[in-house]
Amino acid sequence: MKFTKTAAAVIAGALLLTGCGANNGGGSEQKAEQTVPADNVVMMVGSESVSGGIFTLFFNSYNGQLNDAPRARDMALEEAEMGFKRIAVAKAMGIELDDEAQKSMEDDKNQIKESYGDNYEPFLEDNGLTEADVDTIISMGYYTSALKDKLESSELTDDQKRDYFKNHYLRAKHVLISIDDDTDDAAAKAKAEEVLAKAQAGENFDELVKEYGEDPGMEGNPDGYVFTDGTMVQEFEDGTKSIQPGEFTLVKTSYGYHVIQRLDLEESPDYFEEAYASVKDDIDSVAENGLFEEQLEKWVAEYNITVTTNDGTVDAIVAAVTADATAAPAE
Repeated sequence: MKFTKTAAAVIAGALLLTGCGANNGGGSEQKAEQTVPADNVVMMVGSESVSGGIFTLFFNSYNGQLNDAPRARDMALEEAEMGFKRIAVAKAMGIELDDEAQKSMEDDKNQIKESYGDNYEPFLEDNGLTEADVDTIISMGYYTSALKDKLESSELTDDQKRDYFKNHYLRAKHVLISIDDDTDDAAAKAKAEEVLAKAQAGENFDELVKEYGEDPGMEGNPDGYVFTDGTMVQEFEDGTKSIQPGEFTLVKTSYGYHVIQRLDLEESPDYFEEAYASVKDDIDSVAENGLFEEQLEKWVAEYNITVTTNDGTVDAIVAAVTADATAAPAE
């Protein structure tokens, strides 16, 4: 089991293009009718405004998968900030989308409409979206491509890939105590705390994984998961980063309670080579994205692009959407 979080592309692109948005006509009749005007600004990124509709789309997408409104709220804001920083930086650079890009964007929008069919207008209404919001979401990918074209493109050497792996990847084992709607949360937490105490007292962690662990993925990864930023749920990633190799910590995610042991990527030369080989094919794209995000933040600072969030509007939208979803009867 990989404890992954939704990638930006899923929400900003594939979600719309495949017609998998919230309330697109399948499953139930739950509607997130907006009691907060869709054109209310929830965030300013430089001179770019994030509308209530765009935030609502992102929130509905995350909350539909996580069923955790506070976490979905934070992830939706992060998603919006990430996308709008790219737009703001590109415009600050004077980048304009040419006729070819405009034509491709129009084609993308037509694909979205065809995907939803008669449900397109209800989809917009349910998320508080305008046509302009849809155009903005589609444009994020095009502005991102234009910014990446500004970077010096050179193939990474093997030494550079190894350095990136060493500095940006983590390794961890864990004991998962699962939770669901039928779980006594207090009992699950108590069991996890018991496992943590045993691990910190020196008991063999591999044996604790076998005795208590409920993640079947650990059986296929006896040396632990090797992962980088954004590939595990945030609490798991943050928990691993908070400790040093050999140490233990306890975190809670939507999957349950995790007793995490951080491990050393450089445990031995042989292990390092084995772990590096397992992700080597992905390093180019991962490193490219990571280096791009680092450069994006440098551009944000260079062009003095600030981010401000209207928490009152955000919280009002979250309250309205979750209240409507709770009140609506399912089929």
